[in-house]
Amino acid sequence: MQKKGKYSVGQVFAIPIGSCYAIGVIAREQKEVLLGYFLKQTFRELPALDDIKLNAAEYIMIKRFGSRGLDKGTWISLGIMSNFNGASWNVPVFKRKDLISGEYSKVYYDDNLNEIKTELMAQGDNPDEYPDDGLAGYGFVEKRLAKLLKC
Repeated sequence: MQKKGKYSVGQVFAIPIGSCYAIGVIAREQKEVLLGYFLKQTFRELPALDDIKLNAAEYIMIKRFGSRGLDKGTWISLGIMSNFNGASWNVPVFKRKDLISGEYSKVYYDDNLNEIKTELMAQGDNPDEYPDDGLAGYGFVEKRLAKLLKC
């Protein structure tokens, strides 16, 4: 398990959203900037770590986000995955849209969440296949998950 700051890769947390709890997994961390996989699975009551099916392929959103929800205790840490594998919970290629031209670019990050390259999408690339780039606050994450999960 990799630990650099207050948070650990493989750390699992619950986010109260309306009438349910959404689940997030920290895939990478760089101080207060985290990369999270937010899972499709929800719970009506606060789950134990063992109750959650932790599968990187079962996400509804992947996002870089700030740690404030965890810092404030609004988001509840449930523990750390014992078998976390960074290759399965990888740093994806993100998309970014130029607001003037409307063109999409692919944005690449290294494992420390440093942007390393940006390139225009090729003609055949489908922007819907890439998560949106950007750094989200915890309020944005909660609102987006509420909409996606319909809690």
